[in-house]
Amino acid sequence: MSWTGDGATDNRRRLDHWLSPGGGTAPNTVDGKAATTLAGPSTLCASETFTATGLPTGATVSWSVSGTYTIVGSSTANPVTVQPTASGNGVLTATITSSCGSFEVTKPLSGISLEISPTPSSTCGSATVSVDAGAGTYSWTVTGDLSINGGGQTLVTSSNTIQVDGVEGGNISVTITGACASTVNLGEYYSPYGAGDGTIGSYNSFPMLPGDPLTAYIQDFAGEAAVVEYHWYLNGNLVLAGPSQEYNSNIDGGAWALQCDMNTLQVEAMLDCGETVSVGELPFERMCFLFRVYPNPANETLTVSVGDDGAGQAQRKARPAAFTAILYDHAGTEHRKGESKDGTAVQFNTTGLPEGTYFVHIHKDGEVEKRQVVIRH
Repeated sequence: MSWTGDGATDNRRRLDHWLSPGGGTAPNTVDGKAATTLAGPSTLCASETFTATGLPTGATVSWSVSGTYTIVGSSTANPVTVQPTASGNGVLTATITSSCGSFEVTKPLSGISLEISPTPSSTCGSATVSVDAGAGTYSWTVTGDLSINGGGQTLVTSSNTIQVDGVEGGNISVTITGACASTVNLGEYYSPYGAGDGTIGSYNSFPMLPGDPLTAYIQDFAGEAAVVEYHWYLNGNLVLAGPSQEYNSNIDGGAWALQCDMNTLQVEAMLDCGETVSVGELPFERMCFLFRVYPNPANETLTVSVGDDGAGQAQRKARPAAFTAILYDHAGTEHRKGESKDGTAVQFNTTGLPEGTYFVHIHKDGEVEKRQVVIRH
């Protein structure tokens, strides 16, 4: 016996017949028999039959099933009949017993599901929705701005396939009766372009300092392939329209739209089907003052500090030697007061303060800087 059998015609004398993963001639086992497998569908809606194939000579089969499935009739017959009791997952197990002993072969089972396949069309967000089930009654419903077969949002039909279209997207659901072993309810969320779920990134460190340009880019957007141009809005003002996925307030314009404190950059996409959808937004803070007051809203603590958190040398040079911060409510009643003699920070404990709007007065060098904050627990 050798690797190639020394030219022998009897393959049993060839080691590669038994051992070579890719070049051997034995199917799966040392006796030349194919491995035992379970033949049958993996997805069930109604009763289906399964057969254990490649059994050893004289072997018997005992079947069991878990999850939302049950065996109909004999659990020792081959083939066996399995029926779903509800839409769900399970495992079919065949225990094989022969003169050599026993072993198990398993097959995962799952219920039917909605299949959503986008289809090329001049209609926005067009997709084919289908269910792998037979004759029955299908009660379809869609929400959001989706429509069924170019019409309304509900349809009762014998068809297991519909056409949907829309821009923003919504839920697609169907109740199936008569086609499966029991009534089946299925649902999926369909957003053809990922409207509003895009990610807007920035090269800035926030909070921004006065004079810094706003730089932003579209990091991720599912509907990118269908975009004709992007519209960039800074605090509600259109500052850029075109194919560019990046924005710079100094290069593209729009620095005039920057505000103090909180800002919002919003991006919309004009699609090749003529509609416009939201890509996403980037909220950010921009400092126009020497001081930061944060967090806003505040819960347990409120901090007033010189805004040099990563701001750089220019801002640090402006730090005053000392400042005083006073917290007032809307009626002008003083609730907290603190002094920073080294000009770094004042922190207030706001745990016991009622929720509402307050005002911080920051006294420095004979001037007063006023900021509005919210306490929220």
